[in-house]
Amino acid sequence: MKQLGEDCRENGASACLSGICLHVKPGRHEGYVCSQSCQGDGDCPGGWRCAQVYPTPKGRLCTPLPGEAEATSE
Repeated sequence: MKQLGEDCRENGASACLSGICLHVKPGRHEGYVCSQSCQGDGDCPGGWRCAQVYPTPKGRLCTPLPGEAEATSE
């Protein structure tokens, strides 16, 4: 299973330990990374922030800061 920040383009959410695969780049075939739920920035690693992605109480996910997605892609 893939960890936070690892590429999940091929198998989507089922490849991620958390079961969450985010699309973080505009290109259709790039920028898919595993994420995880969070309550605040402290729940995410350096270079990532906790952002409200869905309008639900549990809709906050770790997202890479601008420029960080490039560092985790192949």
